[in-house]
Amino acid sequence: MRLHHRQPEIPTFVEAVTAWRGWSLVEVDGELRLSSLTRPEVWTPRAPHAASCPKGRTPTPQRRCRCGVYAAVSPEALAGLHSLPGGVVGEVSLWGRVIEHGRGFRAQVGYPARLGLVCAACLAEGSGRRADAVQRVRVAGRTRLIPWCAQHAPPTARTSARSVESSLLSVYAVDPIAEELIARIKAQHGELLFHQSGGCCDGSAPMCFPRGEFLVGDVDVKLGEIGGVPFHMSRSQFAYWEHTHLIIDAIPGSGGMFSLERPTGLRFITRSRLYSDQELARLPPLG
Repeated sequence: MRLHHRQPEIPTFVEAVTAWRGWSLVEVDGELRLSSLTRPEVWTPRAPHAASCPKGRTPTPQRRCRCGVYAAVSPEALAGLHSLPGGVVGEVSLWGRVIEHGRGFRAQVGYPARLGLVCAACLAEGSGRRADAVQRVRVAGRTRLIPWCAQHAPPTARTSARSVESSLLSVYAVDPIAEELIARIKAQHGELLFHQSGGCCDGSAPMCFPRGEFLVGDVDVKLGEIGGVPFHMSRSQFAYWEHTHLIIDAIPGSGGMFSLERPTGLRFITRSRLYSDQELARLPPLG
């Protein structure tokens, strides 16, 4: 007698799971559209993108298929894929049926939350240098827009990446990724510094100051840099966060009273997730 083992149920998420993915950028009837990397599927602006199965299986995704809206768990995991085509990267919200796998998620439904144009050549190398110019090329009967940094841009890349990115954000009604906001503030105020203002929960606000106007010392820990801007946290505060992967995000709202992003209509927040045992083992010691 053959025994059939019941497969565990696939979780259905009412609240969105946050992840990271890449897209190609195309023009459809003169309008900017995000396109999937592996299929000629266009993501409709201001409407959820639902996964489909070429074999007609429902519901989508299933455990023993490859269908679904794919996304990586973090920007680092996305960069680790290497040779990633496209040129648009960003945060995506996933919901409905969501399957977690070794590199991230496959989901039933998704929609971008934050977007940015990244140099296609740098992206293929696993880095995220922001694009300076955009090249229009005809590929398989449609116009594709390829972002390039100044170093890799061919002579035919004549359109400003900033203007294209601004139009893309407006079309999809989404926010820029946090580094774009940092660049805007840096252009206005010069060198910057982040300091975590307090709180041990998601949504706590890092403060952004002109470098030199906030003094850090032995009671603070430098965790790293974001867009070339150092990020510090008090040692006592770090005790709450040392086992978590911190993500500095930018969302609509008003920043802290003395934080430089306050007039922009966006504010920085800190999101977190627990490190796995393998990730903790690879972390270098902090000074």
